[in-house]
Amino acid sequence: MQMAQSAGFAVTGIEINEMVAARARQRTGAKVFTTNLESEGIPGTDYDIVAMLDVIEHVQDPLALLRCIRESLASDGRLVVFTPNHDSVIARVARKLDALSFGRIRGPVDQIFESFHVTFFTVETLRKALEAARFKVQTVDLIRYAPERRSEASGFTATALRALETVSPVLPGGRFRILMIAEPLH
Repeated sequence: MQMAQSAGFAVTGIEINEMVAARARQRTGAKVFTTNLESEGIPGTDYDIVAMLDVIEHVQDPLALLRCIRESLASDGRLVVFTPNHDSVIARVARKLDALSFGRIRGPVDQIFESFHVTFFTVETLRKALEAARFKVQTVDLIRYAPERRSEASGFTATALRALETVSPVLPGGRFRILMIAEPLH
C-alpha cells in the first residue's frame, strides 16, 4: 500500500487480521477493511486496480473471489495477481527431493506447499481461472524467486534456489512466481 501511495495512488486495503489491518492503517493513513474476502467479498466498486499479492493461493473458492473482484472493478480496471507457480522448476525439484528421499527431505516441500496454501496454480490453471471468471489476461510474467524476501532461506539452500532460478527460464515450468494482469470482460 505504501508503494502504491508513493506512486500517486489513493489506496484501500483488505486484511483479515485486525492487528495487521491496524498497522496498515497507521502506516498509510488509508482505509483498511477487516473482512474475509471469501465470505464478504470486496467492499465498494469501481476500483481502478485490485492487487492480489500472495492471496489467491489462500482462498478456498478462487473463482467466486475472482468473480466478485470483476464486479468491483471499474470497466477499464485491472486485476494484478501474484502467486507461486506450482509447475516451476523449484516446485518440481522440491517434489522430486521429497519422493527420492521417501519424505525425509521435507523442508523444501513444506516451504513451497505450506499448510496455509489451499489452492495451487500453474500459469495455465491461473489463466483458466481468470478466463472462467470473465477476465481477459493481458500480461503474464514469471518472476524470479527471492528467498531473502521473507528470510525464507539462507546459506546453501538460498544459493541452490538462486541457481535453480537462474536456469529456470529455459526449462519447462519456468520461474517460481506468476504475475498476471487481467481486465474484466463486461
